[in-house]
Amino acid sequence: MTTASADPRNPHPFFLTHGRMDAPGKGQDLLDPLPADPAALVKIVQNVLLHAHMAKWAYGIELGEARNRETWLRTVEEKLEWLKAHGYAHLADPHPVGEHMVGICRDFSVLGASLFREAGFHARARCGFANYFEAGKQVDHWVIEWW
Repeated sequence: MTTASADPRNPHPFFLTHGRMDAPGKGQDLLDPLPADPAALVKIVQNVLLHAHMAKWAYGIELGEARNRETWLRTVEEKLEWLKAHGYAHLADPHPVGEHMVGICRDFSVLGASLFREAGFHARARCGFANYFEAGKQVDHWVIEWW
């Protein structure tokens, strides 16, 4: 098992390397070029994904069974293929929120980690338990960790 460097300013090179889940594969053309700015990378992720649990209450979008199945696409390559088939020529091209791919925190984190790595940042998706969603509950939640 590879571990991170003890110095957070010098993370292990492993965190620049894609794995099976976050490699862009055939969808690489949707990424080139990417900004070297973390805030801009986050905006790109938000431009392509709609959180399944926020669609109705935040945007008034009713998701049917077919739209909810979009969360079943696991790899970044599968996500990029879906986005390409639904009109994206580049991930930064603006699209109305109703055209975004439906995902959950895992999808945001895995795609985000992939984009961060592509832009030259050491990054990984992290999973843990959050107590800030519902009082008295530990809810599984994914985030991006980057250096």
